[in-house]
Amino acid sequence: MILHTLSSSNFMPYKGKMSIAFPTNKDQNVMLVYGDNMRGKTSLLNALRWVFYGKAVGRHSREIPLFELMNKDAALEGD
Repeated sequence: MILHTLSSSNFMPYKGKMSIAFPTNKDQNVMLVYGDNMRGKTSLLNALRWVFYGKAVGRHSREIPLFELMNKDAALEGD
């Protein structure tokens, strides 16, 4: 299986539409995700986990309830 893109809308800290393209070159296919703390790296991994397993996991391997996966600011705006 080769992942090409991941797109979401209002998922966890990502308000609005978010899309990320994965490398598709067979010789250069490693992608590094880095950034400051609390910037959404784990949420990106949870988006992938949601796609494959239908659940997201928080600290201490606890499943995150469905209502907490939606961006709270977008929900308050009715989106």
